[in-house]
Amino acid sequence: MAFTATAPSSGSTVAVPQAFPYILPGGVVIPAGSGLISVGLSMTSAHEVPWAQLSVYLLTGDGRMDYCGQNSPDAPTWKFLPAGWSTTYTVTGFRVYRLPCDVTGIRAMLHMRNNGLLIPPTETETVAEATLPRHQAGEPLDDAQIEQLTSAVETLAQAGHTAEQLPALV
Repeated sequence: MAFTATAPSSGSTVAVPQAFPYILPGGVVIPAGSGLISVGLSMTSAHEVPWAQLSVYLLTGDGRMDYCGQNSPDAPTWKFLPAGWSTTYTVTGFRVYRLPCDVTGIRAMLHMRNNGLLIPPTETETVAEATLPRHQAGEPLDDAQIEQLTSAVETLAQAGHTAEQLPALV
């Protein structure tokens, strides 16, 4: 999985129109196509997957549950993905759970969980994932990052990507 584009740019402030649906205990639904936020993605699955959903989380910290919004109003699903399947999709709808929502990163996850839970999927439920900001070259990797990098390289190789293409994708 790779990010193809994001908007607005880092450091921007998004002003949410008052007409957008307010949710309790505090937050707002940003409808798909609103033009306020967009996250473009390119996805590939190295193996057959019977069902998959794209979940994108607006991160507020480094923990798995540190997020203030997700793409629940704009979360596409696919059935019967063959090995080597790939597509692109741009997410523009988000449910933001609290305001302000100080986003420090974005995590996109293509996963196989089909039980209605909105929390991030587990590692075993995840087909592919990507997180912004990306790791900065020269900084050390922790064990979890090494595992993610190894998994990403294996998945891309299984999907037919060459060694020359890997640096731009990982």
